[in-house]
Amino acid sequence: MVNAAVVGFYRRLEGSDIRKEQIKEAIAIVQKSDCTKGSAIASVIFGFMILGFLALENALLYKGFLFCFQLNDTLYKSPLHSSAEGL
Repeated sequence: MVNAAVVGFYRRLEGSDIRKEQIKEAIAIVQKSDCTKGSAIASVIFGFMILGFLALENALLYKGFLFCFQLNDTLYKSPLHSSAEGL
């Protein structure tokens, strides 16, 4: 996608003062660059960060809702508390 944008930009400049040889060299450099590995790593890191922030926000909203309305947390019960209730 980036390659297409750069190629389109340089092809648009073909009629201006830039020589065609320089345009061809620039297009060749862009097409030879292989940024897929770095982009994939950055995308994975970004994805984990976004999921982490969404999970944290969800937990904070849940706990804030319980605190605001003074409700008990019934979503999670400790195994120690659940066995003590039966006695």
